[in-house]
Amino acid sequence: MLALGALIGIGRSSAVYGANVANDNFVKALLKYSSFEEIDLFYDSSSLIHAEEELKDLIKRDGNASKLKLRNIIDLPSSFQKTDFLAFHQGNPFFGRIPRLIGERPIPITGTAHAISYHFVLNELLFNVLNARPFDSIVCTSLSQKKAMEELLKLISEGLDRIGAKAEYRGRLDLIPLGVDTSLYKPRDKLDSRSQAELPQEKLLILWIGRFSAYDKADLFPLLLVFKRLVERHKDLILVLAGDDKYGYSKKAKVFADEIGISDRLVIKTDPPFSSLPLLFSASDIFVAPSDSVQETFGLVVVEAMASGLPVVASDWNGYRDLVIHGETGFRVPTYWAKCDSAICSTASISSWLIDHLYLGQSICVDLGMMERYLLALIENPDLRAKMGGRGREHVVANYDWRVVVGRYEELWRDLKREAEGSKRGIGMGPLFEPQYFRTFRHYPTEILDETSEIRLTEEGKKLISGESKTFEFYAEMKALLDPEAMEEIAARISEADGWVKVGEISKEIEGTYGIPSEMAIYQMMWMMKYGILEPRKEAD
Repeated sequence: MLALGALIGIGRSSAVYGANVANDNFVKALLKYSSFEEIDLFYDSSSLIHAEEELKDLIKRDGNASKLKLRNIIDLPSSFQKTDFLAFHQGNPFFGRIPRLIGERPIPITGTAHAISYHFVLNELLFNVLNARPFDSIVCTSLSQKKAMEELLKLISEGLDRIGAKAEYRGRLDLIPLGVDTSLYKPRDKLDSRSQAELPQEKLLILWIGRFSAYDKADLFPLLLVFKRLVERHKDLILVLAGDDKYGYSKKAKVFADEIGISDRLVIKTDPPFSSLPLLFSASDIFVAPSDSVQETFGLVVVEAMASGLPVVASDWNGYRDLVIHGETGFRVPTYWAKCDSAICSTASISSWLIDHLYLGQSICVDLGMMERYLLALIENPDLRAKMGGRGREHVVANYDWRVVVGRYEELWRDLKREAEGSKRGIGMGPLFEPQYFRTFRHYPTEILDETSEIRLTEEGKKLISGESKTFEFYAEMKALLDPEAMEEIAARISEADGWVKVGEISKEIEGTYGIPSEMAIYQMMWMMKYGILEPRKEAD
């Protein structure tokens, strides 16, 4: 059986958070286009409850969803022993803690990198440097992101070197872009789309979609300044700004538009439903994306715009540079920066990343003159808009459709698997630090119980065995660790003994009958003791 293990969420994406929407759609694309017979998704207990509900809805919409197997993350070690996964994939690049769980099995680990500008990324990537194997891979979505990742990994090695430790990242950096559903994002009837999106019918619409945030997406004030210049030459223009407005930034943009006299040419749509985004794209004439944040790495909205047949005017910045073919699918606007970040860097580890990113973004410039020039060229030339929009659609279908992207991932996983099977086993050393809760806090309780400790049924426990009282009830999150059948068997065997029984004797019997590790059998008994079904022998007994 061809199987994939993964730590990727489903059903919780926001339309303007690229990482979330990409991971969500990646799962759906795997179901539709991959050759896997089974895809195991792992969650912690609280997330698993939510995911089970989401999966029910997904199965209704997509019969292939039956391939998905939702697992509790606590079952990861045993799953790696039972299932020969082709690979294990994470929706983020921080997989350095996973090798210990895999043990010596040659299962490649991959993780897709999204935003990598936050200061805590260095701490997380440390474990990749310490533990990654030659057949593990951080998958970068753009060339710019790959170069940035190389620098981050070098920074970690240099930092370790300063304290006398030597370590370098041994894994791979591969390049695979994010994908888009080209059957959803596609050219549609413009007037009909405008009618459904409640947008002006007879105006030329310039669209921006993203997260309303000058902190970690784009400062929109420069775009408004450019739009003011364009309005002075063309009176039929409308600028549409749409996206998630967690920080209330749209209000600031509206106030600024009022101050410069263009608020009557501005349409703001905050927190639009995901289902409305394809309509917004197809209702518009030009897409503009003046990103100036180091948080940006790919530019999913740029691909969605091109898939929808729009010409794009985007800043010549990070992943946008990979996406927009200058002069063919749109224009890339020059950007400028200088070394002026020392004060920001020195306090980054104790500062808010939001403020850090705002400070950085305010030192990055998008050429306003060139932005105006490129937008003007598209405004005044409908044939050029149509030509670039059509070429952009072709480019996305050929390179960024999910069918293509999933195929590249499968090719990577098979390549890594071949490399893994030819490598020496035991190459991963596991996490440098792993919490040892009992060892650390064993002095907290009054008494420590072990396999020689004796237990027996309480009066309540006897009622449970006889059927006089209710059966075991526990929190839904505990399903991963508690087994009602095993607990019933524990209670029955202790009842048969009709007195005190050693913990070790019962745990070994349960292990032999149910295949539950002895330690987990003891866990069941501790829970039963917690709820008054069992009791330990005290010195006075």
